[in-house]
Amino acid sequence: MNTNMMLPAYLCALLIGLWSMTVVSAGNEEANFVFCYGTDPFKEKFELKDALQILNHPEFDVNRNTVLYIHGYIESSKSPTVQKIIDAYMERATYNVLILDWATLADGLYPTAVRKSSDLGPTIADIFLDLFDNGLPHAKLHIVGHSLGAHLAGQIGRTITEKSDGLIKLERITGLDPAFPQYYPSIGGAKAISDEDAVLVDIIHTDKGRYGTLFSTGTVDFWPNEGGRIQPGCPNGIHIPLSDRDLCSHQRSVALWAESVANPSSTFVATNRKYKSTQLQMGISCAKGSRRGDYDLNTNADYPYSRSA
Repeated sequence: MNTNMMLPAYLCALLIGLWSMTVVSAGNEEANFVFCYGTDPFKEKFELKDALQILNHPEFDVNRNTVLYIHGYIESSKSPTVQKIIDAYMERATYNVLILDWATLADGLYPTAVRKSSDLGPTIADIFLDLFDNGLPHAKLHIVGHSLGAHLAGQIGRTITEKSDGLIKLERITGLDPAFPQYYPSIGGAKAISDEDAVLVDIIHTDKGRYGTLFSTGTVDFWPNEGGRIQPGCPNGIHIPLSDRDLCSHQRSVALWAESVANPSSTFVATNRKYKSTQLQMGISCAKGSRRGDYDLNTNADYPYSRSA
């Protein structure tokens, strides 16, 4: 589909969606960490000021890898996409799983949510610097963010590097279809996730030019089924803005990531667009030190999305 034809339709859809929503009152602005484990993954919630207590939780193992998942615009820790991520990591059973629930900040008018994410990023970076000082190995932290959450993840990573005077750089940040509007180009100082935010920044694009960016922005960028609408299995046609049907391609990045986490038999082999002999795994098994660039692959319309699962 011609990208130039996509942009006006997307902007119209976004404006309609924003017009129909209300701004969150300042009195409800807060964020929490949810530590997920066991059969009831939502029972342990920590206010940001109490984040150091996570390290003392009997189910938290500092010797394990830790993943921080950051949801996107108008989502929360209870959203189906977030539940899909939690289920996947519970299935893998080798990670400490933290969810940044910033639902009250990620709601309301989209430009307001962008501004609030920019305000939140340095706070989360400071918290993790404290966690590192108190025993959490920074080399074992992996931040994964979807949509607007991908840019927040990038800001956290870059702020950690800046505030540590370059002594600490996160090993990996993953962006799942990073949000397009207000970041490309930057409006109001919004800064997009980039390849400088961690040692490895891997990006999965599934709705380029609509809800997700159409630009390469990571160390490695994966473009399943050319990276845009309509992803296989998603409905064609015009849909209500921000509805499940309208978000299907945008949220496919989450489903692909979750499958790579939960199902070791799923191998998303992608081919470098410039160097055809170079292949790379998309998903959790993407290797640090991989050849930079854009990678292409095709997926199935339904689960399992990997054609080699």
